Amino acid sequence: MLEKGFLDTLSAMEDGLDKIIIVGGWCPYLYAVYLWRKEIPNIPTITDMDLGVLETGSRKFDRTIHDKLSAAGLAVERICADEPEPIQFVYKKKEFEMKAEFITSFETTDDTLNRFLGSQLACNRIEAFEILLEDYVGSTFIIRERNCG
Repeated sequence: MLEKGFLDTLSAMEDGLDKIIIVGGWCPYLYAVYLWRKEIPNIPTITDMDLGVLETGSRKFDRTIHDKLSAAGLAVERICADEPEPIQFVYKKKEFEMKAEFITSFETTDDTLNRFLGSQLACNRIEAFEILLEDYVGSTFIIRERNCG
């Protein structure tokens, strides 16, 4: 159920995955299964998705990530109970839930976050996070391998 929720959420963002990098606790599992094609017993997965956001420059998007995840039926949670925004999306099925958390660097512009993610969506900026954004294996690879491999 964990992998299905993770991959369903990624699939909902598919045409924007070239600007999203998977970081955090899902990386060991994804590398083992999709890159190395190794079976590693008891490899950990976690119940949230940490997604790094790349700078998009002047690129325009027909729909924001917020629009795509809304259309996919993911649940919405407020970050602060007394404020309508920012929000985060949660994949929920029965008792299972997985939050999608977006992260970027201080070098990523507000314009990128508004045009790509949508102004309603929470995105944490982390000092020196751009190091992770410079050299990566793209999220699109995981979806392609899921569908073809």
